[in-house]
Amino acid sequence: MRKKSKFKIILIAMAVVVIIAGFFVFKKGLDNGTVFNDIKSGFSNEDTSNDLVSRVEESKSSLSDLQSGKKQTYTHAEIGFSFDYPEGYNIGEFSDGLDGEQQLLVQKDSVGFQLKITPFEEDVTLTEERIEEDVPDIVINEPIQIKVGEAIALAFLSESESLGQTREVWWVYRGYLYQITTYTEFDETMVKILETWRF
Repeated sequence: MRKKSKFKIILIAMAVVVIIAGFFVFKKGLDNGTVFNDIKSGFSNEDTSNDLVSRVEESKSSLSDLQSGKKQTYTHAEIGFSFDYPEGYNIGEFSDGLDGEQQLLVQKDSVGFQLKITPFEEDVTLTEERIEEDVPDIVINEPIQIKVGEAIALAFLSESESLGQTREVWWVYRGYLYQITTYTEFDETMVKILETWRF
């Protein structure tokens, strides 16, 4: 029962992160006059073809930057991991003092990803069945196991009311549950970022 309530708390926290991210996009839009375009392209499943094309182009540009060495390194000294990401991205860090949950928002314009890190007592390799046991309402399509640093992760497609189709990458490593959420258009760039992951 405790595991189920913990995953429910995690899902609520994810919703809070989306709201916080929406606020920052909204504020950025107020500052430069593009609030409605940013909200529509960044947080709506009713994307126009222009929004989709923009995300695809930005993702390709980001992938090209990573491949050509135009990158920066993020290091989380407290937990002990790092990864490379394309130049020009901003990283927002948020923490929840209640249960030690931490979130990173790695973003440039309408592309990027959210990483949520939560203390986790079990030492398990996540599977589709294991996630569905604790989060029965989750949509899991095309699940595959991948390596992230030394960890085994489950990558899958999911659905979100606010984002539409998403790419999810979840894993447990050394006492923490890691959950990455991004747009499917960011897949290739996300794979390249995950290849640089170091614990």
